[in-house]
Amino acid sequence: MQFENYTNLKQAVAQYAQDKTYFQITELKLALKAAEVPFSDESVKKYLYQLKKADRLFDAGRGWYSNIPQPFVLDTRPVQEIAEIIRRAFPLLNFCCWNTAQLQSYFHHLPGKNLFFVYAEKEGLNAVFEYLHEHNPNSYLNPQKRDIERSFRVTDNAIVVRPAISEEPKNGDYATIEKILVDLFIERIKLDLFDEWEYMRLLKTIVTQYRIDMAGLVRYAGRREVKEKMIKMIH
Repeated sequence: MQFENYTNLKQAVAQYAQDKTYFQITELKLALKAAEVPFSDESVKKYLYQLKKADRLFDAGRGWYSNIPQPFVLDTRPVQEIAEIIRRAFPLLNFCCWNTAQLQSYFHHLPGKNLFFVYAEKEGLNAVFEYLHEHNPNSYLNPQKRDIERSFRVTDNAIVVRPAISEEPKNGDYATIEKILVDLFIERIKLDLFDEWEYMRLLKTIVTQYRIDMAGLVRYAGRREVKEKMIKMIH
């Protein structure tokens, strides 16, 4: 980051924040240090707080900021029915779900079929799969890339049941947009759903038009061992 036409730290921080769609406070401090702009931790925090108070900067998760005012609002209607089915059958089960239909309007080339993904704790995984399979024969238990040609078929409203990931971002029984973006990055490859260009376009559209919890996405991407790849795509 090249700082120009600033007379004090407050202006330098504001200039950096205006230039970045998302950034970490640590990145800001490194940029200030590289540009030899004098600062203290407390002064940086103070000016970031002032920018937030003036609605010129917004929270994007722990230690992250964004200049995008509009948060992403995820439509849960495509998964409400299946979530209710699972809740009724397994009231004590810890699970969450999402559907590619929730991102339908962000695809350039719409996938031909919508897929459900259900993530459930391992103790109940087989029971959930068997129950869902009775209702929908196009249900699959933790399919891998090797299963694509042998048994897995991408049919409309097929259900993929997988083990839950610890600390996965969710809201009740519904996956958040941060979880969906990370999961979809992995599922695209594992199940050969669509090409990388389509995913990158979808990701860029969402994170640049709407504000997400970038800290939550990065943390979860780290747990799924794709952190560096996703950060590179976003930047």
